[in-house]
Amino acid sequence: MVFIPNVQLIFRSQSKSGDYHDDMNRNNINKWLEEMLLPNLPPRSLIVMDYASYHTIGVNKAPTMSCTKDQMQNWIISKGLTYLPTMVIAQLYVMVKEHKEPLKYEADLMLEKHGHKVGGSLLGFICVVCSRVGTASKGAYFSWVSMIAFWFTGILLGFYLFHIVEKFYKIPWLRLEFLFAAVWSLLYLIASILATTVGDNAHYAASFFGFAATLAYMIDAYLKFRLVRAGGLAQGSRVVSKQTTEVITPPGGRY
Repeated sequence: MVFIPNVQLIFRSQSKSGDYHDDMNRNNINKWLEEMLLPNLPPRSLIVMDYASYHTIGVNKAPTMSCTKDQMQNWIISKGLTYLPTMVIAQLYVMVKEHKEPLKYEADLMLEKHGHKVGGSLLGFICVVCSRVGTASKGAYFSWVSMIAFWFTGILLGFYLFHIVEKFYKIPWLRLEFLFAAVWSLLYLIASILATTVGDNAHYAASFFGFAATLAYMIDAYLKFRLVRAGGLAQGSRVVSKQTTEVITPPGGRY
């Protein structure tokens, strides 16, 4: 990985959010690639693209299950194929999946035309990001669920390792963990179901890991619920102090 000279893009943002993504679009990125990046790239470079929508504009998109019957029929005809007039959408979509080509991206083709190679950008998150398909909303949702779970679990693990949970025992850690595990098992389930509808191998792999994470969080939620009901502690143990009184009778009876 190196810094490439003479490719810095500076412009005045017209948005109020302060986020440059609001001003970046297909035209700007393609112009930057063609006029600034390509002339300064070393030969046969490997470029890793991120998941921005303007990097993932497909040029050979195939119809999805949400497309109309006419759109599927026109696509099949454009490929030189034939279909029966009696075929319904589900049958047409089977033909589409059998004959669709791997999705190609506008920016990738521009770079590969000049001899460069474009590569893709935890487990389900990597699968989705590396696929870089045009279904950004589903992929972004899966990535969001995965990364929140990753950071929450990692930070909580650090709290346990350094006995921070035990030190701040008044915080209802078990209740917080139960609530998070219950909510995230539902969010992972939704994200995994959505990932299966995309229809490519990367998202199928992501959905597999997503369903596995769903099961893990459901089990964790159940165990945390039992501990909460039993009045358990997240870390450490209760110290019960017992005070006893001993009466000693002097030898010889009364004085």
